[in-house]
Amino acid sequence: MIDTATMKKKMFSTQIRNDLLKEFKKLAIDLERPINDVLEEAMQDLLAKYGIEFQPGGSPKAKPRVRAG
Repeated sequence: MIDTATMKKKMFSTQIRNDLLKEFKKLAIDLERPINDVLEEAMQDLLAKYGIEFQPGGSPKAKPRVRAG
């Protein structure tokens, strides 16, 4: 198993709806996990939803993509 805590991290900034962020923060608190860890898990789940195999520390292996919308 890869220790993702020691992997290089990249800071990024975005804007998100207040109500969504509030619920996301509550979830992180309920799970007793840092919000960053929960966000990374959510991002990995979304990649999987769209058929993209993510390999931590490596490059993603893309399956045929589905157009959103």
